[in-house]
Amino acid sequence: MQTQIMIAVANLEEASIVLNAIAAFREKDVPAKNKGQEALSPLAERIYDALNTSTFTKPSQVATKVLLATPPSETVPLARLIEAFIAEGLAGNHDEAWNRVRAAFANLSWLMGQRLLPEDLSGVSKPVDVFAPRSLDQNGKRLYRLSDAGRAAAEKFFQ
Repeated sequence: MQTQIMIAVANLEEASIVLNAIAAFREKDVPAKNKGQEALSPLAERIYDALNTSTFTKPSQVATKVLLATPPSETVPLARLIEAFIAEGLAGNHDEAWNRVRAAFANLSWLMGQRLLPEDLSGVSKPVDVFAPRSLDQNGKRLYRLSDAGRAAAEKFFQ
């Protein structure tokens, strides 16, 4: 995002100094907050803050891990999440797992709604869509994937 700012300078020499300082700043390699890790965007930081709470439950963590294990360009079908819940012992059968997955995403939506700013939520139908946008396949089955900010926050949380 670019913002226009007007700066008053007394002469061309001062203008040259300002322009050189801006160029030097833009070329500088700003160190990340943690060595070996890029700094998170403000949105990713807010998502991380939502995940880094005691109400980020194990079912929501399992769902997030499944999404995180999937390449960013791919979506995750609901069936894969259901299988993971059964494999993790969070449900005993398909129907129970389906209900637990729905509850996990409801929890994630609530967490995002608690920590995200109104402008973060602009244009999405539910707060969870900022973290993990939802879509439907050709048969009307639910698909999930992590947003870029959601992926960065989840990677930081699980590191």
